[in-house]
Amino acid sequence: MDEMSYEEVLQQVGCLLTRNIGYSMLPLLRQNQDSIMIERCDPYHLAKYDVIMFKRVGDRKGKYVLHRILGCRPDGTYWVVGITALLGRSLNLSRSLVE
Repeated sequence: MDEMSYEEVLQQVGCLLTRNIGYSMLPLLRQNQDSIMIERCDPYHLAKYDVIMFKRVGDRKGKYVLHRILGCRPDGTYWVVGITALLGRSLNLSRSLVE
């Protein structure tokens, strides 16, 4: 049986249960210790401090990332951070990438 992508699972089942991999959400989520439930959402109903999963583009294309929303801007972008915020870096994310 072929393994389904996260997008296929979310499309067919509506949610995805998996273990956290990586350190970008410490101390909220610990690698290989905490489980996370991902559900499809309407990107226009996201709010500050929500945790979102998105697929990166550019240099790390295809990598899934969990980050916290620190701000929702009127232009349709979000200010999101993981542990990289401790290094003074954050991402600007378009709503279209969250849909």
